[in-house]
Amino acid sequence: MPQPRQSRKHWDPRRGDPAFQKRAEQVIEESESIPDFFYTGDLPLGKTWAMTFSMSRDSELLEVSNFESIQEDLEKRFRNDVTVERFSHWGVGWVDRIMVRMLEDNGNVTPAGIAVLEWRERLDDYPVADEEDYSRREYEATIENIQSAASVTDDEAAHIYGWLGEHEEAELEMADDRGAWPSDESLHRAKLALGLEEPEEEEEVPPPPPYYDPDQMLLWPSTS
Repeated sequence: MPQPRQSRKHWDPRRGDPAFQKRAEQVIEESESIPDFFYTGDLPLGKTWAMTFSMSRDSELLEVSNFESIQEDLEKRFRNDVTVERFSHWGVGWVDRIMVRMLEDNGNVTPAGIAVLEWRERLDDYPVADEEDYSRREYEATIENIQSAASVTDDEAAHIYGWLGEHEEAELEMADDRGAWPSDESLHRAKLALGLEEPEEEEEVPPPPPYYDPDQMLLWPSTS
């Protein structure tokens, strides 16, 4: 019986590219050689499915951002060929892995498999999958760090962040990939400037940011 013709909508000429085919097969082989790992799930892992991108409980911001950005993209485009499974791990508690059907039953690379290979190439060229997502996570982590270190509310932490960005920008640089940790001294100066802390006798108060209303805790945009 003749096989139905593949829909033009889903045809990708790269599916016949030997380089893509070989690399897809290599990804599957890699899934079988992960140290200290034994798969007991239902997917034909190591045959047509492979473990691709991963993140763990201890992953830093960039790894989490890349994982979730790629997961969202792949699931949106290839719903039936992508799933995420969580595995326990003796060292980091758990690991989430994006499982992808890399090969058709006839051995040809799938569109989802090509997308995985493209994401790998893209990250090799530039390690951030989504700049906006990563920047948001950096900001949110820094706000949480300021809240913890300065004992302030979320809104107050945001104003401290704004003051530091205006006056002491270096304090917002990350030493690791878990958000910035401004020094206690810089947080003290920011709190003084914002009226969140009382100055000691004869202590100089740093300038507040422009268009700052200490009664309403708002930073007003310039109208000039």
